[in-house]
Amino acid sequence: MTQSATSIVWLEWGDACARARAEDRPILLLLDTRWSRPSHALRSALNDDAVVPALARAGFLAARVDAERRPDLADRYGFGEWPSVACLTPAGALFGGGASTSPPRLTDLLRRVADAWGTRRAECERAANHEPAEPREPLEPQEPLEPQEPMEPEEPWTSDEIRVLLAKDTSAARVALERLAADVIDPGDGGVRGEPARGSVTAQAREKLLAANADLLDLLTHAGVLLDERRYLELARRIAGFVSTTLSDPAGGFAASVIAEPREIDPTLYVDANARMVSAMVRAGAALDAPALTETAIPSLERVVLATYRPADGAGHVCDDPDLRGLLVDQIWLAEALMDAHDATAREPYQMLAAELLHYCARALWDVKGGGFFDRVEPALPLKPFGLNCRAARTLRRGAEVCGEPMFAERAAATLQALAPASRLHRIDAAALALAMLDAGAGSPK
Repeated sequence: MTQSATSIVWLEWGDACARARAEDRPILLLLDTRWSRPSHALRSALNDDAVVPALARAGFLAARVDAERRPDLADRYGFGEWPSVACLTPAGALFGGGASTSPPRLTDLLRRVADAWGTRRAECERAANHEPAEPREPLEPQEPLEPQEPMEPEEPWTSDEIRVLLAKDTSAARVALERLAADVIDPGDGGVRGEPARGSVTAQAREKLLAANADLLDLLTHAGVLLDERRYLELARRIAGFVSTTLSDPAGGFAASVIAEPREIDPTLYVDANARMVSAMVRAGAALDAPALTETAIPSLERVVLATYRPADGAGHVCDDPDLRGLLVDQIWLAEALMDAHDATAREPYQMLAAELLHYCARALWDVKGGGFFDRVEPALPLKPFGLNCRAARTLRRGAEVCGEPMFAERAAATLQALAPASRLHRIDAAALALAMLDAGAGSPK
């Protein structure tokens, strides 16, 4: 038993999986982050006197995972916000769970799930096994993809949606940019508040995350250049200043976040987030005639590469754990950053390494049967994330030009073809698809 009479003892993910299979027991998986304020309240609620006995009776093993350190698990088992709680069969299939900032709601859910597993296990397993991890249609001729309208007017703007608007309706794009900047840029230090989600910056949190700052820095830089709008470039300069003074490590690399309460910097160096910031800083440096930004970005790029890259084995996900590797998200964003570094410095090793990472994706992550890319090497539960595959298609198309590799363009086209059967099921990622289609046509802003 991992639960005492009064509290839950959290296992590491690998240990929980091994024990679940060996002991034929279900798993209660908590996915949270260091910066998520509701996580602390939920962990306390999960130790409620009524919840722990229910989980113990049903035989649950409890595991806790940082969603940032394991984005593959977050994609498989998360419910769109943190914290999320997932109830898994011994084989790792999802059969229940949810996400909520209301601990009573989740504790009631867990009592019901535990009762269902304890009394109707066969029904739970059938339901779990009948849910596909991701549509895997065979690669066959499809109707040509068309960039869909990415949003309804009443929905919040995301950065990907604004990029699409910049190519179609600059007046609407300006309105969206002003609203987004007012919502998320701290008037004090210039940092971006909130969290990135599916290509967006959202103002649902007061924390300042590296990926969110990279996202908006890059968007404002692009908009400022495209529209010849000095205000957007000045906002980009403020974000870059915040990152340089608050998140930049003197030894190279960018810290993961500034946690709001209590104010604390999370120094973890995530490869994907660092790569996104490197690209944003290099592009901002060129647009703002600020070479110091590029001079800050290049050592950060080299630090994460040296810490995690292994020849023929791709890049890792976090610098303090080089064995956590083989994730599509890291290879794609790092290849993008390396191509930006090559553009800025003309150093051939950056171009060569970008090509090597894209070859690694094609070799280790490509779905030979259905096309497109899996999110991790040899997944136990196959998953081809729609939005990330759209991003991969764009990076591969760029890699074909920068690295002189026609195969990358072929894989980009095949990836978009593989997305066709599921495209209408992913309206939330419609802007990501529209950007990929714009790249495939007349070209699109980075």
